Amino acid sequence: MAQIIAVILFLVSTQLWAHPIDIAYLEVQGETLSLSVNKELPTKLGFSNSTNSQAADTFLFERFFTGAILNYGSEICKPSLKSSEINTTTQILHVALACKPGQLLEVEIPFLKQMGFSYTVIGNYHEGDAKTLFQLTSDAPTAKISVNQIYWSSFFVSGFRHIGAHPNEWFGANGRMHWPDGIDHILFLFGLLLLTAGWRSLLAMATSFSLGHMIAMVLVTLNILKFSSSVIEPIIALTIAGTGLLFLVRSQKKSDNRYVFGTVFLCGLVHGMGFASAFEELGVSGLGTKLTSILVFNVGIDLGQMTILLALLVLHRAFSSLIVNHLYLDRVLSIFLMITGIGLFFNRVI
Repeated sequence: MAQIIAVILFLVSTQLWAHPIDIAYLEVQGETLSLSVNKELPTKLGFSNSTNSQAADTFLFERFFTGAILNYGSEICKPSLKSSEINTTTQILHVALACKPGQLLEVEIPFLKQMGFSYTVIGNYHEGDAKTLFQLTSDAPTAKISVNQIYWSSFFVSGFRHIGAHPNEWFGANGRMHWPDGIDHILFLFGLLLLTAGWRSLLAMATSFSLGHMIAMVLVTLNILKFSSSVIEPIIALTIAGTGLLFLVRSQKKSDNRYVFGTVFLCGLVHGMGFASAFEELGVSGLGTKLTSILVFNVGIDLGQMTILLALLVLHRAFSSLIVNHLYLDRVLSIFLMITGIGLFFNRVI
């Protein structure tokens, strides 16, 4: 049984090194709008002529904006495709809005409900120097935004979804499973599960990890800690491999965990810098708003983290009940983490 599990884990690990990002960014400012999507989205939605960029632009524009509501108060806006651009990963549509800008913006994109998979649009509404964040999802494709109004629930949901706790984050086009953005954090949490002897120890380690990533995000926001994501992302991969290695070198699970807590805290700092990159993409401005938003974002992450740990704990105990030698199973799992972490490291370096 353990040998079969080892083969399955190896095959799964080869698919962890690439995961799609089912998210778009919407910038609304006056009479202009910009929509940025993953350039593979038209193909996911069934567009076959991938070599014709103009046709792809029209395809996306019709999908997102046919039947869409874009109003400034009682002023109805009529969108029209103005121009577009594309780079290695992103396709951007620049849309003109035929209307008079106001302070109350109403947005509805019905197509999000028709996509057949989980999709999120992160929006920024600009009015002069003010900038307001909003969010549209497949479940809630409508938003009404007032200038300077903060929608705290969007930060909570973003944190919860980023860690991969929402089931829809695991499924892509046509219901096919894919790996969520937070898969590297999930793998690290799984490593914590292997390092602990019980739920109390697991809770203590998860708290140490949470404290680390919370502090890191605050330090980044205050510009005390600066980093390059091209450096941090490979290091996050190494922390995954490190948890597997740490389990293998420990003499027994019930040994003193104090030095492990310190290691987990340091790893939390590293993962927190990764979370900071995701948070910065939300485009929050103002120090006070940023700090409060980070708190709400982290609450979402931590609740998602607890949800994932509970699910992993149940699965781990279920598999353990089928195998006589539990230590052998955990060794196989730790080797899986090492292989996956090293694979992610080279994937992010090369």
